[in-house]
Amino acid sequence: MSDLSTDDINALADLYQALGNKTRLHVLIQLSQDEPVSQLTDELGITRSGLQKNIERLIDSELVYRPQQEDSKTYALTPLGNRYVDLLEQDAEHSLTVLEDLEEELKQLEEEEKDTRETLEEAGVDVTEFEQKLKAEAWQNIWEEAEKTL
Repeated sequence: MSDLSTDDINALADLYQALGNKTRLHVLIQLSQDEPVSQLTDELGITRSGLQKNIERLIDSELVYRPQQEDSKTYALTPLGNRYVDLLEQDAEHSLTVLEDLEEELKQLEEEEKDTRETLEEAGVDVTEFEQKLKAEAWQNIWEEAEKTL
């Protein structure tokens, strides 16, 4: 078992929930580039109040804060926020490469098993389990390369 306490796990879950939202990730990246977050409403197609709720969630998770100095920005990243933006930027290329490799492998397997899938569908069989098996096989086929990439 891990050395993490239940409180530690709860705190980390809260942090990762805050990070697990595309709008909030956009806000973090925008702030890391010293760009105003106000333009995100148009880019993401959200309201100002929706943007504000996401910023408040980042503040509650200690990733963003409101600087108190005059002539400063409205929002800025905390050291923790900077850390996660750095991790995101470092990991993005590798993770996206693995996801692309998985997608390619899955497409190839789906093409190879096209006739089997059609037969199952024509027979009225739910193909959910078939799809799960294809995905598992795709992961197995790219496993070693994925480990090298990551």
